[in-house]
Amino acid sequence: MLNDFERLMFDRVSKTVGGNQKPFSYFKTEDSSTDILFCKDSPAQNYLTCLTLGLVNQKGKFQSNGKNVRVELLGLSTNELGDTLGKIMATLYKNIVEKNLTCAYGVIYNHVLDELLPNSDMKHILLTTPPLFWKESLGTINLDDDNILTWLYAMPISENEKNTIVDSGDGFKDAMVHLQEQFTLKNVDVFNLNRKSII
Repeated sequence: MLNDFERLMFDRVSKTVGGNQKPFSYFKTEDSSTDILFCKDSPAQNYLTCLTLGLVNQKGKFQSNGKNVRVELLGLSTNELGDTLGKIMATLYKNIVEKNLTCAYGVIYNHVLDELLPNSDMKHILLTTPPLFWKESLGTINLDDDNILTWLYAMPISENEKNTIVDSGDGFKDAMVHLQEQFTLKNVDVFNLNRKSII
């Protein structure tokens, strides 16, 4: 049975993301599981959106306007790489919960893709704002007087792309924006988990 936060989260996702929606559970035990919602042919035909279902229960480590910011993650790929994307999202979810990792804009999870995408340039996950079509539609949710929920995009990046951001120090946010602008200028399909690094 869903708690109040989960109900508000799932209601927004189910009405917004579209596609052929089906939840899958990973890392099942008698007491828990890591749940990921697959949305096939979303945001467009032959593409897939995957979303975590339950990170909203993790207390946020940051505040906005006096409220705790709780986060769910979304990932995108082509349909044929859906199984890999699901494993990526489930691994992120599990690591965040079990290791109490920070889940916020600009965070990089190092080497989480090494085993799941061994032949790809993509090695790390950067948490950034969702693509515009999801940022505007998912938005934020006022969960109660003390908590809000937002979504972050778990974007795969290469070693060189990561280094560009990390080496910028306090200017990492500008470096992130510049990197994403380069993706647009070079017409890079960032939803392709096997894309080549642009750096």
